[in-house]
Amino acid sequence: MKRVIAIGYDQGLVESICLRVDDTRTGLKFTHPKPDKVYRNSYGTLPWQRE
Repeated sequence: MKRVIAIGYDQGLVESICLRVDDTRTGLKFTHPKPDKVYRNSYGTLPWQRE
């Protein structure tokens, strides 16, 4: 799942919901980030927030 979140961040999206379906399946919802909000996630960085 960490890799999927990193791919989302590389595409300019942030995860908003993580839902556990059962012991082996989860679901993620990605959304567009809010303007002027700094997102700190150890799995990925938004392209415009990279130093």
